[in-house]
Amino acid sequence: LDMEMQKLISGAHRRCREVCTELRKRQMATDAAKRECDKLDGESKHLKAEAADLRRSVRSMESDLKRQPELLVEREELQLRVRALEQELAALTQRELLLESDR
Repeated sequence: LDMEMQKLISGAHRRCREVCTELRKRQMATDAAKRECDKLDGESKHLKAEAADLRRSVRSMESDLKRQPELLVEREELQLRVRALEQELAALTQRELLLESDR
């Protein structure tokens, strides 16, 4: 082969090696990007589930907060009932003692 043809062939081989090297680099970068994308997808799913849990918790707290006045009234009524029953018990206990002492 003449010198010009050898130069062209040699240049073509060199260019082919450069292109193959560049393709390998880009394939590695693509693979790394896919791994990162998969990792981010996993994190996204986890965060979405966490956000859904938080939304449920907030709704539950809001519901509890809406019922708070009603619950406070109910608690106060129960406390009054307990006090009344305690007073009734004390009176009955005192009466029992009086009756026993009269015997």
